[in-house]
Amino acid sequence: MTPSGFSPPGAQHIALFLPCLSGGGAQRVMVTFANELAALGLRVDLVVGSASGPYRNEISPAVSVLELGSPRALPCLLPLARYLRQQHPRWLLSTLLRANVIALAAQRLSGAATRVWMREATTPSRAFLAEPWWLAHGSRWGLQLAYGRADGIVAPSQGVADDLCALSGAGLRPKLHVLMNPIATRDIARLAAAPLLPAIADIPKPWIVGCGRLVAAKGFDVLIRAVAELRNLSELRPSLIILGEGQDRDALVRLSAELGIAERTHFPGFVDNPFCILGQAAVFVLSSNLEGCPNVLLQAMACGTRVVATDCPSGPREVLQREAQGLLVPVGDAVGLARAIARQLEQPGDTGAIRERAEDFAAPVVARKLLALLQASPA
Repeated sequence: MTPSGFSPPGAQHIALFLPCLSGGGAQRVMVTFANELAALGLRVDLVVGSASGPYRNEISPAVSVLELGSPRALPCLLPLARYLRQQHPRWLLSTLLRANVIALAAQRLSGAATRVWMREATTPSRAFLAEPWWLAHGSRWGLQLAYGRADGIVAPSQGVADDLCALSGAGLRPKLHVLMNPIATRDIARLAAAPLLPAIADIPKPWIVGCGRLVAAKGFDVLIRAVAELRNLSELRPSLIILGEGQDRDALVRLSAELGIAERTHFPGFVDNPFCILGQAAVFVLSSNLEGCPNVLLQAMACGTRVVATDCPSGPREVLQREAQGLLVPVGDAVGLARAIARQLEQPGDTGAIRERAEDFAAPVVARKLLALLQASPA
């Protein structure tokens, strides 16, 4: 293990475990929680299989980072058990199903009195549909085994909480808490004001922006079809910017060419600072088929950007409580998505309701709620 960082002596001690710091929403949430809990005076260890990844530079100096030697969950079992046996944190918080299973197994193996809390990142029953039947069966079994034995569970939306209970039974309900994802609103405001890279600045405005892994679950094919459909709904010819990397990149590039909008569709890949792009977008679109609580939707709102989101399970409907905050459309409806985008493009400039709603998810607010849950749990 390779530690870094500083923790105040005598502070309540929490460890956060995840296999790697790659560029996913779950990883960003855990880094944000680690930073904010350290700011509240806790001793915080961020225990990772591998500390390499785009979020490494976002970790506060007050957080100790310990590497276990592998970016995969299973090889972390014995090193994590050794860490728990030696350090005895009061709480261990993990996220993502495989990491949650390993966290529970490591705690049992270590014999430590550490309380194991798990965070589910997405709607599991929908995620299982994308897996082969044998893997989905194993995932369901692992979920029921681990979550049933956890000391506490955090779900990022009520939809995820309800799905977990449907999978594991109503007995899970007493230990299950809904806590939407934290976003670093102050950092986002600062980063949104940063200058654009020249390659981005040269893209003609107005911009429609999507962001996420380029995989089927994010529905970027529907977003591209919606932008093509805008030709029939608006005199504007916006540019589409899709931020992120993934296995569907080539297919999405081909689709934009087939629909005649290749010259207006841009794939910059993963960018270190997406907020300066989100902050200058006319509309941000979440086109997903599946979410837990979409970080990037909250981040776009923190930038004061108008948003359109699919009414997917789960999270968007809980975030966008009224039309002034953003518009919801059915999943997979390219024409409906195009109409909602056109409406947002035509809206006047006041975005106060959007920014106000984003403040409900400010990282210090959510971290204090998490700490209150942990401290209220039985010792």
